[in-house]
Amino acid sequence: MIRTRWALATLLAACLVGACSDDDPEPDIADPTASASSSSATVSQSPTTPQPETLTPRESVDAWLAAWTLAMQSGDTTTVSALSTPDCASCQRLIGQVADLYGKGGHLETDGWTAMNVGEAPDSVDDTPSFVMQVVQAHQVLYEETGEVVDDTKRKQVPMRMTFGEANGVWLLSRLEILE
Repeated sequence: MIRTRWALATLLAACLVGACSDDDPEPDIADPTASASSSSATVSQSPTTPQPETLTPRESVDAWLAAWTLAMQSGDTTTVSALSTPDCASCQRLIGQVADLYGKGGHLETDGWTAMNVGEAPDSVDDTPSFVMQVVQAHQVLYEETGEVVDDTKRKQVPMRMTFGEANGVWLLSRLEILE
């Protein structure tokens, strides 16, 4: 049986780098190896997310990252999907990759992503506020469905920009970009 390796760095970095310009094609990431056994996901303590309708645009940065962390830890993409616009291609690609991973029986162990040094972007406007920041991506371990580790990615900081749009009183992430 040939084992295909999913590199978490490829999953997240390629997805973000490739997805940051919303017209780039989706990265081609191979499926994890099929197996008769399946392991259950180990989920770290989940972050709590305030109600989206009460959040300012700046608070929405942290809410989206908390929802993304929950998705990576559990495979439940419901909240992060609800905090992202359908036309945010980079958001939808990331969400799809995590849903596919968990759907095939794999899982991630990570403390997730957090934002540091968040500031409003100089060209930010009231209707579509943008924030620039350093996103700390915690140490991440990717497991295939057999429970075997297929990637172990060290903690790193990535400069990012998040742009939001308002819909029915909620600020939704409409664009996620890596700034390198």
